[in-house]
Amino acid sequence: MPHHDELPRLTALDDATLARARTVTVHSPDSSREGDLVWTLTVSDGAGTPLGRDRLTAPDWPTPLGDLIAPHLDVAGLRVVGRWRTDLGDDDLPRHAARVEPGG
Repeated sequence: MPHHDELPRLTALDDATLARARTVTVHSPDSSREGDLVWTLTVSDGAGTPLGRDRLTAPDWPTPLGDLIAPHLDVAGLRVVGRWRTDLGDDDLPRHAARVEPGG
């Protein structure tokens, strides 16, 4: 499985690859010098294979996750359906995941 830094950005994915997208995961938060959190956003297929990624910066205070992620998914022609699930990733940091489908 490729490291998230080796994956193409969501805007670089072709339509056939985006059609395989089933899950978006927001993970690996890291603090920026400005005090914001920098998250990695990874889109995966139904088998869990990562297809593409983006990085997004968010204020370090409660902001609805959907509000932060929606513009990144919208550009790729994807939208979240259903509820977000939260757990700890392999790095013991928060990880949020939701199902995605084509749409906007």
